[in-house]
Amino acid sequence: IRNLHLNVDRLGSAAKYLAQRNSWDFFMIIFDETDNIQHGFWGCMDKDYAHLLPVKKVMKYRNAILDVYRRIDKVIGQLFGLILRQGVYPVLQLSICKTTLPLCERSN
Repeated sequence: IRNLHLNVDRLGSAAKYLAQRNSWDFFMIIFDETDNIQHGFWGCMDKDYAHLLPVKKVMKYRNAILDVYRRIDKVIGQLFGLILRQGVYPVLQLSICKTTLPLCERSN
């Protein structure tokens, strides 16, 4: 989970740097951390699966997905502030899907 947060921060820093350095007609950033965190931890927050997992794991990781989304949201907000000042209009696409396997039991 720490690595996902670190990746978001690094990608955000690189995107902010590029957004400030150049004038863009098109600027795109993809956060695949949302996909990775959901595959690994959906079962910890979904009431349909959580009862199948050890309580200790569910309690530890129940906010893992939300925490990654909050971090990405912060970075996107900062980027929007930068590019809106340049007269560029952002388009945001989110993909959310429910995995069928409670995989958080594999986490350390």
